[in-house]
Amino acid sequence: MLNIERIKCAILLVLSGIMFSCNPAQKEKGVRIFVDKDFKRHEHLHGEVIALQRAIKPSDICVIPDKDLLLLVDMNGEYFMQAYQLSTMKYITSFAKKGNDPGQLLSCQLQYDDRTNILYITDFYNKKIYSFGVDSITSKNENITPISSVTIQTKVVDYPLVISKNKIVDFCDNFKSPKIGVFSFYNGKGDFLQTKGSFPLIQKDYDQTELNQVFTGKTSLSSNRDKILYNYYFTDFIDIYDTTGTLIKRAHGPDGFDPDLKSVHTMGAVSTGPTKKAVHGYTGKVRMKDNSLYVLYDGKPVSIEDYHTNKLFNFNDALVPQTAYELDAGIFGFDIDWSKNIIYGLSHKMGNSIIKYKIQ
Repeated sequence: MLNIERIKCAILLVLSGIMFSCNPAQKEKGVRIFVDKDFKRHEHLHGEVIALQRAIKPSDICVIPDKDLLLLVDMNGEYFMQAYQLSTMKYITSFAKKGNDPGQLLSCQLQYDDRTNILYITDFYNKKIYSFGVDSITSKNENITPISSVTIQTKVVDYPLVISKNKIVDFCDNFKSPKIGVFSFYNGKGDFLQTKGSFPLIQKDYDQTELNQVFTGKTSLSSNRDKILYNYYFTDFIDIYDTTGTLIKRAHGPDGFDPDLKSVHTMGAVSTGPTKKAVHGYTGKVRMKDNSLYVLYDGKPVSIEDYHTNKLFNFNDALVPQTAYELDAGIFGFDIDWSKNIIYGLSHKMGNSIIKYKIQ
């Protein structure tokens, strides 16, 4: 009998090492649970549609008020980047040419550091982060080239962000990682340092190889660059970490659902994706400055093929719900001019236009 019990224990230990789950009766300590009625205010926002020259299908946006600059990442066209004067919305220039030749990019993800006036563009296919001086854009330089670059030393990158000249953070590739975590940290040369962070406790069991899809989302940095933010796409959790990868606050709401994904084996390959019951959680990037955080919330079943949403949530830095905004036109991404409390939203339903909202 003793040997049988030992065998049972060994099996349990093996399973615990390869599965990620939570006891259904167990609740994660310190998580803020909230519902829609917990928002202090509910407001409706009416947007102004602004047409932009040469904008075809933008996927990301960055506003730099002190440089009077608005930048779009455009997936169509010859160049990834389109630059506009923020005050007039007049076209300035295009840069970051698409292609395989030296100096060209295969993909484009955007990040701006207002402390150094450096614009970071990540080509995740080539695992490179390029640094551009923002003044070269506003000066209408015809040959806008990066001042430096760094290659991330890993097999797969998601959305690496430069915290400082000595630290880069990205979503962890848990497929083959020896340690499960939310973030991978790298030094300024792109060398791996460590894995940090822990995923929310959930009820369903998932294999380690499924975690990247189950907890997929978006990594962002606060404008002060002292917080790492993570919003989950298939559950309505949202996290705030410090820049060492230590969790500060986690919230779950307003609908309180877990991810619902499954793996399918087809012709020797395994793919993990949402079930018919799965629901979209938070979408786009989190925008945060000082003690105020804004994020888009979807809440629609994945069977509804619309990545736009009319719901914009505002929290304080402890993830206490403040204001739930209902937008008169759906967007999928945005940036904020914090000096004027203006949101610039992206929509693929408005042609070559963006949508401008004034928040209180």
